[in-house]
Amino acid sequence: MKNIKGITDTLLTAGSYAIAHIPNGCMVKILSLLTLVKISVKRRKENQAANRKVLEAASAEKAGFFSANHFIENQSEWERVQFGVSTMDYSGCEIMAVYNALLDMGNEMTAQSMAELISEFERKGAALSGKWGCAPGSIYKYFVRRGYKVIKTTCSDPDTINAIGENSDSVIITAYNDRNDIRKMIHTISITKDDLGSFTLHNAYKRTDGRYAAYSGSSPIKSLWDVIGVMSQGQAAPICVIGIRAASANMKVNS
Repeated sequence: MKNIKGITDTLLTAGSYAIAHIPNGCMVKILSLLTLVKISVKRRKENQAANRKVLEAASAEKAGFFSANHFIENQSEWERVQFGVSTMDYSGCEIMAVYNALLDMGNEMTAQSMAELISEFERKGAALSGKWGCAPGSIYKYFVRRGYKVIKTTCSDPDTINAIGENSDSVIITAYNDRNDIRKMIHTISITKDDLGSFTLHNAYKRTDGRYAAYSGSSPIKSLWDVIGVMSQGQAAPICVIGIRAASANMKVNS
């Protein structure tokens, strides 16, 4: 049995390494193909009604897991919120990143906003009916539909990624948690930027005084490549980087 387990572990590790080294553009296309598995209208309607009720109740609580118009940092506490056939604590990071980016760019974000946002991505973008979160391409298309200027890249070139950070109002990054082990899955976070050009990570599994919180580093994080460097204890590797700006802004980035 030990030999079989050893062989299995070796095969899984080798397979994970191979998958993690598929070109990013191919991985994004694979995730987009998984959105062909659709969520029924009935489930979407049921989820939206149930989610709004849960989120409104949480927002009304003093220490609820959700507060309107506050950045989401605590994905692990969202087990009561549905996303397709899954739940937001397991596969909702992309939607949380979109929510945080919208809030960052001045939108009022409420319990109803989040319930509607989940429903929107259940309709367009859920990978494997929500089991694998959302395809990065669906995030890009969502902001385009809303009239924002959007740029994305699947390259891992620091200069290109840093240029997106410099030219965007808000950024969403999808990355491998461990560049060498796909079994540690993929995570998507939003990144905000202050007036001095320093970056803050949201919903990045960071804790302050025992609670999940935004992370801006012990010293200011000044480049988007450095943001990736502090994700997942430095083990992350970018898959897709999306920069978002208001429609009136200019974006000059080569991807």
